[in-house]
Amino acid sequence: MSKVSLKELKQDLATYAENAAGGEVVEVSKYNKPYIKLVTAATHGVIVGDLVGSSVKIKKALRAGSIKLSSGAIEALLSTDRNERGES
Repeated sequence: MSKVSLKELKQDLATYAENAAGGEVVEVSKYNKPYIKLVTAATHGVIVGDLVGSSVKIKKALRAGSIKLSSGAIEALLSTDRNERGES
């Protein structure tokens, strides 16, 4: 993961976009605080954690009843996904 300021991103957007397209996560800060993350659009599988807020989408789907899994099954699914990506 690379970290850049919004100003740096503006100055060299093409390079950071290519890095993100290649699979690197580019974390962009604004006023020294995390602002956005650039990730490839070609991701496969479950995206978890703070990447694009998908954990919120999963929680909403669970509450709406469109996903029916036990909490243990969800934890196992997320853990497997993180391990496959090399995340902790």
